[in-house]
Amino acid sequence: MNAQAKALADVAARVQYPWSIPSGKNLEGKSLLETGLYAVLLRRLEPRQAEKALRALVGAYPDWNELRVSQIQEFQGLIKAKKATMGSAIARDVKGYLQEIFQGNHSFDLEPYRGDLTEAAKFFTQLPFLGASAAHLLIHAIDPTVVPVSGGIVRVLDRMGLMKRTSSLRKAQASLEPLVPAGDRIDFGLRLGLVVERWCDSKRPSCWKCPQLESCPFGFRVHRDWEAQQKRVQFSREREKVRQLKEQERLRKRAEAEEKRLIAQAERVEAKRRREGELRLRAAEKKRLVLEEKRARLAAVKKAALAKKVAAKKAALAKKEAAKKAAAKMVAAKKAAAKKAAAKKAAAKKAAAKKAAAKKAAAKKKAQKRPSPKATRKKGNKSAPRKKSAKRKPAAAHSKRTAKKVVTKKKSKKRDTAKKKANGARSGRAKKARKKSRSGKR
Repeated sequence: MNAQAKALADVAARVQYPWSIPSGKNLEGKSLLETGLYAVLLRRLEPRQAEKALRALVGAYPDWNELRVSQIQEFQGLIKAKKATMGSAIARDVKGYLQEIFQGNHSFDLEPYRGDLTEAAKFFTQLPFLGASAAHLLIHAIDPTVVPVSGGIVRVLDRMGLMKRTSSLRKAQASLEPLVPAGDRIDFGLRLGLVVERWCDSKRPSCWKCPQLESCPFGFRVHRDWEAQQKRVQFSREREKVRQLKEQERLRKRAEAEEKRLIAQAERVEAKRRREGELRLRAAEKKRLVLEEKRARLAAVKKAALAKKVAAKKAALAKKEAAKKAAAKMVAAKKAAAKKAAAKKAAAKKAAAKKAAAKKAAAKKKAQKRPSPKATRKKGNKSAPRKKSAKRKPAAAHSKRTAKKVVTKKKSKKRDTAKKKANGARSGRAKKARKKSRSGKR
């Protein structure tokens, strides 16, 4: 084995293939579509389990399109897995593979690609779900005698400096066939295909993760650039972190200032509200005091008016009572005067009677002493009878005048009393009218 062949063997050996590597016997009797589905099943199942699942699916669904459009729950039971979650994941892989083939080829017949290995390599390696490693397995299934070569393998080996890049897959295949033993060709294609899938992308390679980094000049440069880029990114991150910290500090200070401003504003608003509240309370208290003062004045006025009314009523009652008493006193005085006058009259009458009786007795006695009437007439003594009649007449006239005066006085007193009552009634009505007019004005 020359150095180049040893280098290729080392390249394949450094790649840890995570799934089971099928042998040529596992691929016998399978169509290209079944071979690709078998490679997809090997990602989660052992070769024997993958064979059983493939036979069960082929037997249950002769039409692959029917399997493509079926629900996962409908055929999940055909795949015997350790866990239900794994079974559903494998079923999703089956549907994904069939959907990708149908979209890329518009049918499930891949057998025409057996006649053109280069076209088959181009078509299979561009299917992302199938992947480059499974595509190399299909290339090996088409022609087990050749090394599975694709544009991805050529790119990997060119970047590692093991071969020159060429656009002709036949030339690349011819240059690699003497360097890769026939028994290792499936293993070589699967492992290099995994490098193509995971790390050696044509546009965005992740060489810092690739197991071929130490022996790959291109990977070393990419890794060096990546490290420089990571340092720049780290520096940018740290600078951004510092900037963010400064910005956070600035925002914190701004927030604190804003909070202080809001607190001061709230305190001013609260102080203003308190002042306004105090002013309102003072105004309300002042208004209340004014109303109370007004009510007190009104109450005092009403009380004074009531007191005045009561006093007037009492005065009227007192006046009425005084008038009654005066009238009673006047009546009593009149009665006393009448009684006195009657007594005086009776006394005068009695005195007059007594006097008359005395005079009569005296006259009788005198008559007894006098001579007979004839002698008396002869002598012409005529004065005595005239004196008697003259004395009686003035007494009767005096008594009549006295009685007339008493009657006149009584009548004048009655008129005076009636006039006083009428005047008092008119003055009382006038006072009531004045009070009503005053209360109406208030």
